Amino acid sequence: MIYLRNVSSDLLKKYNDDRLNYVDGLNKGKILLLQNPTNWSEARVASIRNMSLSFLKQKLTPDQDGDIILGYCRNIGNGQAYKLIDAVNRYTEQVERQAMLTKRRNANLFEYKKNDKVRIVKNNYAEIISYLIYTADELVWGELTDKQKQLYLSSIINNNQLDNLIKSRMIEYVSNYTTLEELEEINRKKYKSLNRFIKR
Repeated sequence: MIYLRNVSSDLLKKYNDDRLNYVDGLNKGKILLLQNPTNWSEARVASIRNMSLSFLKQKLTPDQDGDIILGYCRNIGNGQAYKLIDAVNRYTEQVERQAMLTKRRNANLFEYKKNDKVRIVKNNYAEIISYLIYTADELVWGELTDKQKQLYLSSIINNNQLDNLIKSRMIEYVSNYTTLEELEEINRKKYKSLNRFIKR
């Protein structure tokens, strides 16, 4: 259960274009940047994985007293509440980035050009992983230990079950939270967009 008191009304980001709220009903909590790809736990986010982003945002919006109460969240307490809010805000920022690329507002913009993005991430996987593990001390979904760095590197060159799971999760994360234009920059060895996955 999450129970936060006297929270700023600006804690949760809102769209500049209210029409984008439509997208939130099409996406669920399972797409948030909450799970470490090298240390995955379905139980950790089981209570929110099937909640729509519109429902999550409604519950994470402070009431008139400045309180947030979200009683449906098993395994997510006050200690992880701000991490959840940060992940929801990162999702909102991504929808806004995607919305800048099209005039469409009646589609799942979070998935806009997804297949093209996945293809580029797969083709540049080694470079993406190398940039992240040699640039970051911590990633937005959690710590980056030496052991985890080894697991990420292994996912570049090996093909066992764990390597493939880590690789598929990372491909999903990077393709979900970048735009096609940003990934085309990665094709040209410009990695600036990957900095959004690095904890500052």
